[in-house]
Amino acid sequence: MTTDKIDLEMKKVPRQARSKATVEAIIQSCKLLLLEQGYNPLTTNDIARVAGVSIGSVYEYFPGKEAVVTAMVRELIESYFKKLKSEITSKHNNNYETAMRHWIGLLFKLVQENKRLLQVLLFEVPYSLRIVPVDSIKAELFTLVMQGAARSQNQYKLNVTPEVLYLISTTTAGTLTGLVFAPSPHIESEKVLNELSNKIVAWMRQE
Repeated sequence: MTTDKIDLEMKKVPRQARSKATVEAIIQSCKLLLLEQGYNPLTTNDIARVAGVSIGSVYEYFPGKEAVVTAMVRELIESYFKKLKSEITSKHNNNYETAMRHWIGLLFKLVQENKRLLQVLLFEVPYSLRIVPVDSIKAELFTLVMQGAARSQNQYKLNVTPEVLYLISTTTAGTLTGLVFAPSPHIESEKVLNELSNKIVAWMRQE
């Protein structure tokens, strides 16, 4: 079966507290198994066993393991963006440079903490690009940067163009993934993050 014919959507959305808890247990067991053994050995029977539910409960909500993986990834990404939005909209008492370094550090931490899971999703799951299209992720990240820039413009009197924001989002993504997945033994991550933060501040100030 080609990846474009795989059903990635849930059969139905849980409404009651008990059914929501069942679906969440299924999703979390899927995440645990992916971390422990990777994607290929993953089965719906294993998911049900680890979740402590019947196989019928799995198939009540999901057509197969692919849909469970999809639900897990979407939930994970939603939690990432929720955390990032919270950081952007929160009030910092520090200066702009410190606030930017904090945000860059948070992004790096999110990627680093989920390195194993991201490796599985990127290199083992054949339909990963169908789960959440790259363009939609870029668009969401771009929106976050825009929100942060708008807040910065009000608080720090910055003048940021869409072109500069594009450079910020793409440079940040490339740098963070490189540090996590292909780190150099001759480069200190903290120094790279400091330089990245400084560069972003300079770009946003049009220096």
